[in-house]
Amino acid sequence: MKQYPTALSLWSRAQSCGFTPTTVTLSILINCYCHMGQMAFAFSMLGKILKNTNQPNAITLTTLTKGLCINNKCKYGLLNEAHNLCSEMIDEGISLDIVTYSSLIHGFSSIGDWQEATRLLNEMILKGINPNVLTFTTLVDAFCKEGRITEAEAVLATMMKYVEKPNVVTYSALMDGNNINESKEVFNKIVKSGLKPNVLSYNILNNGYWRISHVQDLINEMHAHGYPLDIVTYNILLDTFSKRQHLDKAIALYKHIDDQGIQPNLYTYTTLLDGLCKGERLVGKGGRGRCSFTIGMIVLASSIVAIHGSILVIKQHRDVKKNRLLD
Repeated sequence: MKQYPTALSLWSRAQSCGFTPTTVTLSILINCYCHMGQMAFAFSMLGKILKNTNQPNAITLTTLTKGLCINNKCKYGLLNEAHNLCSEMIDEGISLDIVTYSSLIHGFSSIGDWQEATRLLNEMILKGINPNVLTFTTLVDAFCKEGRITEAEAVLATMMKYVEKPNVVTYSALMDGNNINESKEVFNKIVKSGLKPNVLSYNILNNGYWRISHVQDLINEMHAHGYPLDIVTYNILLDTFSKRQHLDKAIALYKHIDDQGIQPNLYTYTTLLDGLCKGERLVGKGGRGRCSFTIGMIVLASSIVAIHGSILVIKQHRDVKKNRLLD
């Protein structure tokens, strides 16, 4: 289990006992802060390494680069910092590895800088560093999210050239970028290649289908393969019922979700409320019983928004307080 807060708590205790950290200890702390998205504290640990007249090693700098590229939704400023850090690594004679390149490719892909992402891919290949499935999948996913299917398929072809077989995540990314017919073809490729489609693969198809019978067939297939339905799957089915104005089925499904002990989210409530409003089921025709049910949902949905906001504020306050103690 990834117990990053626990590791930081142990560090706080050790520090209070006068423990002097080594470069290895501080590198572990940098990794914890990077995974928690707290890059300022990660760099403060780097400062401690330099203050102790030690030099950060390749693992430490690679961890920082990965943190800069992946955290904070890959803001352009942070990517520049990551790129500069890599330049410093090269100047210090530290070679970039597949983790560093994959992190940079992920970062530049996320902000739509395809030219730099592709340049980095070519650079690592020229340096004899073979991209892995994760590297290729990152690019395929990023291209598909922007609707650049031709480029995504070109990356997939390059992937095959380097004898890296696409996995179910790679194929699912390609499915997500295509229309329903092409997604179905990619889905069939998953099956033919001997891979087992995952929940994401099914949810992408479910989301693409408009005919309720197709969605229900896919859900039955998910059951047959032992995949439990999650709230994403239920929301897709609920959205299909609502848009097709099968509102009794939508309400029955909502009650089924609750009976299964699955926590509805804000999208669940919004989808159902939108369908009920468009179907004029909030007033008049439904009578008092139906009205009270939907009004209760409105109150509940509003409460969830308020509670989520309060929890976020409390969590942020607690994290700030904890980090002050750890610094």
